[in-house]
Amino acid sequence: MGTDNKDPEQSSFEARLSRARQKAQGWDRDVEPSPLGRALTMGVHMVVGVVVGLILGVNLDEWLGTSPFLLILFLLLGFGAGLRNVIRDAMRLQREANPEMGAEAPKKADEADKADKD
Repeated sequence: MGTDNKDPEQSSFEARLSRARQKAQGWDRDVEPSPLGRALTMGVHMVVGVVVGLILGVNLDEWLGTSPFLLILFLLLGFGAGLRNVIRDAMRLQREANPEMGAEAPKKADEADKADKD
């Protein structure tokens, strides 16, 4: 008559889950992205913003019958969103490369990150 009410399979699952979480947390800290990977990420941000704006603009124009106005609007919005992401990534890279630079740049980048989460 043991006091352990847990199913052995459940405790085994919990142990494996705990190990997997620890491994995932350690992996994020150990791997440093390459400069090429970061540059490609910036390019992808730019392209994806424009492509999403194009798709939304074309579909909304067809649906509402407002040919080229929404296409132009959403292309500009997509370009702006992509450019904003590239600037945010560049600020983050600059902050990591020059930790001794003024205290205002990290604050501005942190404020931009917080605004994205809201």
